[in-house]
Amino acid sequence: MQFLIDHLIAVVVGSVLLGGLLVLQLRGNDAAVAATAQYRSQAMTAGFATTLEREVENMRSRAETEVAFGPSALPSLGTGEAYRFRLRTADDGEGGVYTRLFSFPTLGNPDEFGDSPIIMVSYLVEPTGDSTFVDGRDRALYQITRHEFARGGPVVWTDVVDGVVDFDVTMFPADGSPARQNLNADMATAETPPRVQIEIRTAHSFGVSRRGQMATSTRHARSIRIPAASAKARDGVPNPATAGGIPLFPGDPGAGPAVA
Repeated sequence: MQFLIDHLIAVVVGSVLLGGLLVLQLRGNDAAVAATAQYRSQAMTAGFATTLEREVENMRSRAETEVAFGPSALPSLGTGEAYRFRLRTADDGEGGVYTRLFSFPTLGNPDEFGDSPIIMVSYLVEPTGDSTFVDGRDRALYQITRHEFARGGPVVWTDVVDGVVDFDVTMFPADGSPARQNLNADMATAETPPRVQIEIRTAHSFGVSRRGQMATSTRHARSIRIPAASAKARDGVPNPATAGGIPLFPGDPGAGPAVA
């Protein structure tokens, strides 16, 4: 009888130890997966932020842009504008706002300096309908899609970033007025601002969010000065045989889809 009791106790103890080891292994696996996911999220955010920062740093003045795009030779292209800097915000449904659209002229290839063509780029932020628990509360998830337009060509879709929980762009005008931000309307300016501040926060979680299943988050913020904000127009005029003007971008009322 004692033998059976001892054997039963050994089985119970062994089962408890085995269960504990399995729990530790699962937690170790979850920690490894979470660390990998966080690293990928940080790498994605850093790569996207680097691209955006470089384009903002190489933003062009109104004088340069108007020479580069000139008047529209084909009105069917869209707006026919020869210069555009635009911010558009939207209500996040939680008492705050986020930047929904950010478009501006910049160098197509900064490594070419003065020989680089000027292009229009646009960043469109859209809610995905999903959410995640991060920063102590449920946050809506967004995706940012980048588009670009070179004179004479279509609006091209180039990149998309998922898992965004916040995107904010602040313009600091040349007249020294307070920073303009958090406006639920289009915010256009007649001239290229000398400084822009950008902030992006991304998050990653395992599947659908629920309390107790927290996401990791990565924040990247920088205030960027625009050296060419007041640059004079470049020499030369656009080729009249090439369609000019800046067309509508995705996110603009009446805009069509971009080309992949």
